[in-house]
Amino acid sequence: MNGKKTEKKADCPCTWPCERHGDCDACKAYHHGQGQKTACEKLNRD
Repeated sequence: MNGKKTEKKADCPCTWPCERHGDCDACKAYHHGQGQKTACEKLNRD
């Protein structure tokens, strides 16, 4: 890990049981690496 704190959101719209639930930085890194949008981006929340 890079030692950087990740942003956690309690109102995360990710579908459970997503292992990145509430961790926006990890979610963005994963989905953008897959050529996808995040749930937040799809819902225009981010």
